[in-house]
Amino acid sequence: MKRILTICAAAVIMMVSGCASPGKAAEQTTAQKPEQTAAQTEAQTAAQTEAQTEAPSEGNGIWTAAEMPVSLHYDRMWEYCAVAESTDEELISEIIESIKMLEVGEPTNMAVDDFTDRLTFTFADGSQACVEFEADFWVTDDQERYEVKGLGKLRGLLDELMEEQ
Repeated sequence: MKRILTICAAAVIMMVSGCASPGKAAEQTTAQKPEQTAAQTEAQTAAQTEAQTEAPSEGNGIWTAAEMPVSLHYDRMWEYCAVAESTDEELISEIIESIKMLEVGEPTNMAVDDFTDRLTFTFADGSQACVEFEADFWVTDDQERYEVKGLGKLRGLLDELMEEQ
């Protein structure tokens, strides 16, 4: 019970110090008891962890499915539009591995209209997962964009898929 009250008190202090001037916030921090400071640190750490989970965190965050899809539908929307499909397990596996190897960078506000790659993977149960790239940016499900490095191998595999069809 004492710990809950301490955490609640720390949350109130954090809310008040967020509205106070920087000098007053510093005075409040030094006047707190040690257990309040620890609780405040725990609350800040929890808030930082929550913020980090909103951005890609597991692996590179792009490919999160555990199972292997049975088919791939690829839409190439560049200056022209083209479509390709595959059920080749080896090719789909290579494409997924190249997606997993991409390096996700900082978020960006840039958007591109004429250089989009959309990959729609279908699983055995009929569910689907979509991965989309605009130029050198990964587009998340909620339309956030992140800089991506290493698209060369993926685009090479997608070129091969287009040539086959």
